[in-house]
Amino acid sequence: MRRGLLISAALCVLLPTWAQAQTSVVTAGGATQWAPVIVIPASAVNGAGVSTVALSAPSISLGTTPATTGTVALPTAGTINFRNNANSADVAVLATNASDAIVMCGSNCGGIVPATTNVRDIGATAATWRTGYFGTSMKVSAGLTLATTADKLTQINDNANATGLELNVGTPTLGTCTAGALTSGSHNFAGQYTSNTSGSCVINFGAPNFTNTPFCFAMSMTSTTHPRISAASASSITVTGGVSGETIQYFCVGRIGT
Repeated sequence: MRRGLLISAALCVLLPTWAQAQTSVVTAGGATQWAPVIVIPASAVNGAGVSTVALSAPSISLGTTPATTGTVALPTAGTINFRNNANSADVAVLATNASDAIVMCGSNCGGIVPATTNVRDIGATAATWRTGYFGTSMKVSAGLTLATTADKLTQINDNANATGLELNVGTPTLGTCTAGALTSGSHNFAGQYTSNTSGSCVINFGAPNFTNTPFCFAMSMTSTTHPRISAASASSITVTGGVSGETIQYFCVGRIGT
């Protein structure tokens, strides 16, 4: 009886050490190394054979050719997925592409949102993102939307995109304007021209046109005459009332809504 108790006590002491020492040769990142492994049944992985997850404490490596460093090491084209709430599909959360860029929110992803509204930041004063690329709009709080419908056309709208202003940096050309000349750097929203006729001058907006007829005004830089906008549309304005040889500036703000 006493011998049995002594043997049992000895096993209790040795078993934890024996379990901790169990190791197996595994391959990670092309190098053979000793590490504890977790053996996962094939039915839980890919339906054939078994899969091993190398544990090189305090890290974990997944796949056949994982990264050689990092707390969690994944292989090329590896992904991090969650199961969706309906338990009907996987949601792709993190991956890398052929350019080694991190791809977030892939297939079946409903978007990326902070846990608490209006509390967290993206970037910091000393760690800024270089360039942001957005498809159609960017909302700031509940009262402002920065949007675009075409290249060179920027809109600042209300939250519902129902009303706002439009900035058009397309390149205009002169229409009917005898011997007139546009000043270099003129845009659809603002510019300058010199007229060599006492008649009217037409300024044709370059692509894109304004969404609606803009609000515009014109003024002389060289005389006391009072040129005015006599006609306007989403594609052009007509300035009249100038005199030969004077420099006239114009300014147009596009509008969204009625």
